[in-house]
Amino acid sequence: MDKYMLKNQWERLKEEVQNQWDELSHKEVEQLRGDWNKLVRKLQEKYGYSRSEAEEEAEYFMSDLESHEYEDEDEYGEVTWKDTY
Repeated sequence: MDKYMLKNQWERLKEEVQNQWDELSHKEVEQLRGDWNKLVRKLQEKYGYSRSEAEEEAEYFMSDLESHEYEDEDEYGEVTWKDTY
């Protein structure tokens, strides 16, 4: 999953972003709108990362999502994932 997938899959992934970086408020996550650069800047701001550290964190997060496969969305819009290991 690349950074463009973040934007394309944003509605499904924003909860994962919130879970990964709990120092980001719900409002801050909503404002990202799947924008890779906004995510990287927000990680720099909230966690004190350098640009390269923030990019590395975001890339690790995205690669971790690649190891999971989207399975289904329940009646409440909750996404379920299954491991593809």
